Amino acid sequence: TYGFNVTSISGGEPFIYPGLEELLSGSHALGYKNMCASNALLFKSSKGQRCLPHIDLLAISVDGDEALHDEIRNRPGAFAKMQEGVAIAKAQGRLFGFIHTITEKSWDKLLWLADFAFQNGAQLLQLHPLELTGRAALQYQHLLPTQETLPRVFISSAYLRQIYEGLMHIHMDFYHRNTVLENPA
Repeated sequence: TYGFNVTSISGGEPFIYPGLEELLSGSHALGYKNMCASNALLFKSSKGQRCLPHIDLLAISVDGDEALHDEIRNRPGAFAKMQEGVAIAKAQGRLFGFIHTITEKSWDKLLWLADFAFQNGAQLLQLHPLELTGRAALQYQHLLPTQETLPRVFISSAYLRQIYEGLMHIHMDFYHRNTVLENPA
């Protein structure tokens, strides 16, 4: 082996992948832990119900409050459906956290977001600035956090770490993907 013990699956949306159940159960059979990032919309489906027991940690995407989440997802009702998925994950005893992409429209909702995550039983709130890749490069350039916003986010995340210390982990990714690739150390 190469020393790995975790299979991490993200998307697009992993729950639309036809071979997901086999991948997850095969990974568990090898003794690996499974992590999955999802929008939580398909947890109620029969496939979702079969796959969830094979996931050790879920990262559920949340883009902000209901109005902003639905706007960014371009789908009215997406927030409510995500909340249904959270309820299903909780009912099954799945360990989960929320992952949030910081945008120029969402950074000032961080206090609300942390409270939302905590009140829903999340163990983690992961924050990362929007990167202009994929659909974001085509549709969301106007949402890229400014150089004035990023220090505000840094200070806010430090404040949230203090508030939720011992209750919920707050993780902030501040390195751009290209920086990490160019300087892996």
